[in-house]
Amino acid sequence: MRRDAALAVGVAAVLAVVVSAGQGGQNTPGAYVWAVALGALMLRRRAHPRLVLALTVFGLFAYYTAGYPAIGVAVPVAAALYSAAEAGHRRSAAAAAVIALSVSAVFRILDGQSEKYVLLYDMTGHVALAVAAIALGELVRARRRIGELTERQIALAAEHRLAAHKQELSRELHDSIGHTLTVAAIHAGVARQEDRRDPAAASRALDQVTASISEALTSLRAAP
Repeated sequence: MRRDAALAVGVAAVLAVVVSAGQGGQNTPGAYVWAVALGALMLRRRAHPRLVLALTVFGLFAYYTAGYPAIGVAVPVAAALYSAAEAGHRRSAAAAAVIALSVSAVFRILDGQSEKYVLLYDMTGHVALAVAAIALGELVRARRRIGELTERQIALAAEHRLAAHKQELSRELHDSIGHTLTVAAIHAGVARQEDRRDPAAASRALDQVTASISEALTSLRAAP
């Protein structure tokens, strides 16, 4: 949100400076209101990138229709183009750039400006800025996507290691309990054989059975 607010303030400030230069048109307070309004659109660029792009283009046309000082085309539209491309709407951004630049060129030529100046000199800079804005948005989006995929891969690898560790612990616990119960079974057999001939030996064997079973239960309780 802070980045959006900073971008909104930056767009409004740049447009206000251009308006203050008074390059043709009526330098009235209304022109500054339009500058602030075009900048304020950036506050909604993440939630509605294509809507912000459309409103920026049409708002720019309305600005010029009202007869306010020239502020260029690509400068106010560049932020909206970047936002749309960053959100994954590259085609919409490209179409909006073509529309904005084409309509601007036609109106300027019909207004009596030199075709060579408009198409070969001034428009070249606007096109370059628009292309750069779209490319930057695509680059930021790609880097964010790579970061998300990397984080997901790290998480999956961690889950895999945890599952493998649990499986290894399960095997070790199975082996340990199996061995303990085997010992208990052997001593139970000894106790059965020695029950009449040597009661003391039988008692010791039963004690060993009890200890082995207790050990197995302790291992089970300690298992995660």
